[in-house]
Amino acid sequence: VADAALAAGADMVNDISGLAASSKMLLTVRKHQASYCLMHIQGKPENMQDNPRYEDVIYDIHHFFQSRLAECEAIGIEKDRILLDPGIGFGKTVLNNIDILRLLPAFSNLGCQLLLGTSNKSFFGHLLGREVGDRTAGTMATQALGWLKGATVFRVHDIEKTKDTLEIARCHTREIALV
Repeated sequence: VADAALAAGADMVNDISGLAASSKMLLTVRKHQASYCLMHIQGKPENMQDNPRYEDVIYDIHHFFQSRLAECEAIGIEKDRILLDPGIGFGKTVLNNIDILRLLPAFSNLGCQLLLGTSNKSFFGHLLGREVGDRTAGTMATQALGWLKGATVFRVHDIEKTKDTLEIARCHTREIALV
């Protein structure tokens, strides 16, 4: 599927399996000189939330990224084409998700851009008691925090609200010349 999509004009592969689905994925990415989103997941989509457990969620994800980045490097995929996604909500507890958001800078030393996908996640339902259609505030807050903590790419549902939110967050990280 990735090969066909890239041949048809896509320029990035979003691999939620973190290379677990197929080691051939990297060959396809290299063949097309595509970008690659490496996401951390514990388990598979059908069982990832059954009982997620970590010794240290940040250490474990960091170690996972290091090992997968070594695979990418060995096959010839440069770090400037790789996005790292710590996998908010993919085999994580509510507390794991909070730790990832709080300690996101721990992944900044890996030499890749960080992607954050918090849009409408179920942990907002647990934290705020909100249904999927009513999680905008949690989504925007975590995306602003993500920007301030080093994320530069965001997986979103509401592009306009996210753009506005990130523009305000960017104001915090640069000088603004008021006219």
